[in-house]
Amino acid sequence: MRENFKLTPSAPTLLQCTLTDATASLDTTTRSESVNVHVGEHTEKDKKGKTKRVEDCKFRTVPVTYLLSSGHVAMDVKALDTETQGVLMSQLVEHAYRQESPIGGPPKCGGESYGVQHGQLQDPLAILGLLGDQAVNDTLGLAAGFDETREVLLAVDDELKPGNAQASAGNWQAALDTWTSVAVRSSAAEAARQYNLGVAHEALAAAGMHSGELDAAASHLSQAQECYAQALQLDPDEKYFRDTLTRTEGDRQLLQQEMEQASAEDAANAGAAPCRPAPAAAPLAIPLEGWPPGEPNTTHDYRVYVRTRLSALPGQPADALKQELLAAAGDYSVKPDEAQRVLDSETQRLAVMQRNLDQYREDFQAAAADGLITSEKRQMLRKRQQILHLSDAQVKAIEAKFGFQEAN
Repeated sequence: MRENFKLTPSAPTLLQCTLTDATASLDTTTRSESVNVHVGEHTEKDKKGKTKRVEDCKFRTVPVTYLLSSGHVAMDVKALDTETQGVLMSQLVEHAYRQESPIGGPPKCGGESYGVQHGQLQDPLAILGLLGDQAVNDTLGLAAGFDETREVLLAVDDELKPGNAQASAGNWQAALDTWTSVAVRSSAAEAARQYNLGVAHEALAAAGMHSGELDAAASHLSQAQECYAQALQLDPDEKYFRDTLTRTEGDRQLLQQEMEQASAEDAANAGAAPCRPAPAAAPLAIPLEGWPPGEPNTTHDYRVYVRTRLSALPGQPADALKQELLAAAGDYSVKPDEAQRVLDSETQRLAVMQRNLDQYREDFQAAAADGLITSEKRQMLRKRQQILHLSDAQVKAIEAKFGFQEAN
């Protein structure tokens, strides 16, 4: 299956632009056309005997002179990986300009005149400037995101084939519904079903990223990761399952960049964003929401214990508590090095969560500076909440400390 994912170049990506053509000109040309021309006058009398002059007109094929303004700009744009020098994307950016106006010919009937139409450019440099601006805008769009064609394989178990046919036709929502409802009998078939569900959610996430429905894309991407994790847990030796989580984690980071940009734009439009750019959620090796996929049950149970203890703290854990948590690892049959890894990652998660709470508090304080939360501000704040992985309860607790009114 092929799907296009909107990708955003990261820091080590070089955008290489090569101008291959930039021309503009003003020319005149003459054409033979049928024109209603003035051929003379004659005198007529009305019913009261008064005379008046009447114009004589006739359609004739006559030469008409045109002013032609034209231009063309072409530029090759490539995105290069600065480490491997591999070409990530290649695109031809091309724009043309052509307008013409009749500027001379025999006198027209009714006194109609010739002349350059409003808006037609009459300076080659102005034409090149317009085309250059259009090319730059296209290039900026490519820098903000370009399409990567991604090929994925679908599991072909008999129970899954009806959904496969729908996916092949591009109807991913129908395929998702089919695979969700289908019943399978074996663990291997369930792993295949979960994998196909992950592919469907991944494809729907791509569609959401293209259409700008970022909330829907985030939901589908999260569900794709959950399905892939279940498929891996059921069949860890299947090679086609192995790179799925790494791939979708990369997509999640790209989606977060888009959501950050959209949040900043919404905040600017609402006129209530902080003066500094809205910061992104801190990077984290484990998810803020949910649990790391693929961990043994003993490790997972120990992680639940550690997270529960840490969540009750107002700040970072003291060394004494850390030693207590590490000592409890034996009760869960978790080795010391694994326990240290769990404790370190959960401590990092707690620090990131506290930082994200502080960021949302700053954002809300700026938004509520005038005492009013409009619908535009609320939309911006909801996106910030999602980007920062905060629950409704956490957000309500922060907002309750400020005096404000919610506008309808």
